[in-house]
Amino acid sequence: SIVCISTLEHVGFTYEYGTYSQRNPWPAADPESYRVAVREFRRLLEPGGQLLLTVPYGRYENHGWLQQFDAARIAAIVDEFSGELKALTYYRYHRDGWRLASAEECAELEYFNIHERKSFDADCAAAARGVACLELIRA
Repeated sequence: SIVCISTLEHVGFTYEYGTYSQRNPWPAADPESYRVAVREFRRLLEPGGQLLLTVPYGRYENHGWLQQFDAARIAAIVDEFSGELKALTYYRYHRDGWRLASAEECAELEYFNIHERKSFDADCAAAARGVACLELIRA
């Protein structure tokens, strides 16, 4: 199994307020780099192996240091993996916590970027307002 939690959205991006590492191999954002990572996950797994993956979900947004995935990019993850999509589950943030939701309920959600806004909105979101959770199985 490979578990990739809240990471894929950063692949190919730099952190505009510093860097994620001392030796940053990505001098400029490359939003499509997540595709390479997904193919590498597949390569590393044995047949029948499981990839558990979460990404922020809603309206597509590129913040320069991360991206929020939309329906088209979720479909691209599944296509790049070229295996079985065993489960795709969505959660939506509410002031009192996370709740199970549909893709449609999350489709227009905006990511709360604390680096751009210094005060919280009424829902008190600290980052993503929607999350897509995928379980993929290597064929």
